[in-house]
Amino acid sequence: MSETRQTQPSTSATMARATAREETDVERTQRRFRFGVVGESIRSAKELVDEARVAEDFGYSTLLLRDHFVAEPFGDQLAPFVALAAAAGSTSTLRLGTLVLSNDYRHPVMLAKEAATLDAWSDGRFELGLGAGWLRAEYEGAGMTFDAGGVRVSRFE
Repeated sequence: MSETRQTQPSTSATMARATAREETDVERTQRRFRFGVVGESIRSAKELVDEARVAEDFGYSTLLLRDHFVAEPFGDQLAPFVALAAAAGSTSTLRLGTLVLSNDYRHPVMLAKEAATLDAWSDGRFELGLGAGWLRAEYEGAGMTFDAGGVRVSRFE
């Protein structure tokens, strides 16, 4: 009968794998501090593209756009998905995000499709921010019921 012998990895190989795993774990938990720009006063395509390019050139991480369709309190805003798609086409490293989309304004299936498309269009640079909505005047202006906060939050389930 032949003798079967199992070999154990050397201690140094085991330690090297453990060290690599620890480094990977540390990398996952440590994040770089980033700065972003909120495009609060952008009102045209030219302003949007110019501001996105300047933000990228200055090393900012993210351009964020709000999701409001009434003028107050932030002034007229561009529609975030269309505007962020334009910014994606004029930049290459700048991340693009929403600050924040109100859950009640879009059907979840349509929102998922728009977000996935923008993420693909931007080569994975899209950051989706979602919220429960807070501006009563906006709901009223759209003819929507402004439910209690707990009800709006429960719609995320």
